Amino acid sequence: MTSVIAQHCKILPFGWMGVWLFFVISGFVVTTSLLSRGAGDPPPVLLRSFYLRRAARIWPIYWAYVAVGFGLSVLAAGPANWPAFASLLFFYNNFQSAFGRGTFEGFPVGHLWTISVEFQFYIVFGLAFAFLSRRALVALLTAFLAAAPILRFVGGLWLSAADFSPLRAAFAIYSFSPMHFDAFAAGALLALGRRRWAEPARARLLLMLGAMALIAYVGVYLAVNRGHGAAGLAMFRNILSGVLFGDQREVWLYSAVDLMSVGVLATTLSPHAPWARLVRSPLLQAVGQASYGGYVYHVLCLQWTRGLLTLVVSPGATMARKLEFGALHFALALPLVVVVAILSYRYVERPIIRWAGRRLAARAAPPGPSLALP
Repeated sequence: MTSVIAQHCKILPFGWMGVWLFFVISGFVVTTSLLSRGAGDPPPVLLRSFYLRRAARIWPIYWAYVAVGFGLSVLAAGPANWPAFASLLFFYNNFQSAFGRGTFEGFPVGHLWTISVEFQFYIVFGLAFAFLSRRALVALLTAFLAAAPILRFVGGLWLSAADFSPLRAAFAIYSFSPMHFDAFAAGALLALGRRRWAEPARARLLLMLGAMALIAYVGVYLAVNRGHGAAGLAMFRNILSGVLFGDQREVWLYSAVDLMSVGVLATTLSPHAPWARLVRSPLLQAVGQASYGGYVYHVLCLQWTRGLLTLVVSPGATMARKLEFGALHFALALPLVVVVAILSYRYVERPIIRWAGRRLAARAAPPGPSLALP
């Protein structure tokens, strides 16, 4: 969440990688939850429990945010964008945004396409976990790792043949969920093999491989950009930006980021991680619990704080002034996002999660003793 906010404040161009780290963590967390709560349940029971927990976590504040945004947009900007509203309501906004218009006028919902990607993976993964054996599940997740870059390659060829502009093609690949199921699958595989891959030596190996993959990717495309005539800082353009297209860079970047994210997560899980004390601090634990709400609300908070900041500070035209303004914006916005997210989690999200847990416990409870009638 912090890196994404920093990117939106224009001080961290590759902050989008935080979303891919979130995808990997999400795959890890849902798999860990399924292993601990319902691995031995019959498929219908497991699916009902899994989907109810995911719905209780995702739907309430998301739908409330979308409904408020839709209403305010109609009041402020006129005609309702029903296709965008439907796509947000039914979690296919990533497709609507890639091939149509998936946003509202005057209210920020453009970041919510990632929630659609996440929910689409949950639908597929819940069914796979419920009905496949462990070996078949691992095979399917491994197939996702291999298939996603192939899909990105084929998708890039199709989008070029269909005369999509480079920017439209880049965003279509960036937001098309099957092309990024490898991120969730990597996290799920880490959860299934946690005992092995969270061992310090193997975790460090994953982290080193991820770093090497990113460095190799950057090196290759620096050479590609230089071959296209770029020089100086221009050589770094369109290499680590999340929305990119051309020379198959969209094929390889996300795989390298996935591997790096898995390495970071595995190292965090291993004993004596370099940043263990930091990530296990009570404050960061609270922020981590509330991070979903922070993601939902953060763009709205960024708009509010930017409006307040421009009353006293001008963004300026030079790079130095832009960075100075972005740093001030980040320093103002991040605490607001954290406070709003924690309040939302404590007083809205957690009560709903606990209600869902009680409902599931009540369904799982054995019936009471029956009374025999004389």
